[in-house]
Amino acid sequence: MNNFSFIFFDLGVKILFGDGWILFRPSWTEPIYRIFAEGKSEGRTEELIEFGRKISNEELNKLV
Repeated sequence: MNNFSFIFFDLGVKILFGDGWILFRPSWTEPIYRIFAEGKSEGRTEELIEFGRKISNEELNKLV
C-alpha cells in the first residue's frame, strides 16, 4: 500500500489507491468516525478496511 494519494475535503479524508479507496469521515450526530472503502474485489475491500482501522487506531492512540 505504498502508492496512494490523498484528497482532503470538508467531510473527511479519502485515500486513493490504484485498486480502491478508503474514506475516513466523522459522524456529525454521534461521537464516532466512519471508515468506508471500495476495492476491485471483496477481499481487497476487506484489506482496505482493515488498513484503515489500523492507521486510525494508531493515530487515535497518539492522542491519549
